[in-house]
Amino acid sequence: MKIDAVKIESRLEPIIPDVVLNPGPEELLVEIAVTHFIGRRDKLRALRRIGVPTIEIHLNTEDVWLTPAELQAKLSKDTKC
Repeated sequence: MKIDAVKIESRLEPIIPDVVLNPGPEELLVEIAVTHFIGRRDKLRALRRIGVPTIEIHLNTEDVWLTPAELQAKLSKDTKC
């Protein structure tokens, strides 16, 4: 997938996703979850209402110390759906 644009914390009413990817004319939202997860009813309801595909990446506070290579490895092997 080729990404044409990346926006960080750009308002998409009524939410502000962590990352908005634009692979062509479509959008894909990425939520980075450390303490606030999409499972909250209000956020989940808002995401369903706007209808934009969304993925949530679960990280913990220790992940801030990962190198880019370590983060890539973590995201590649931890693919629970």
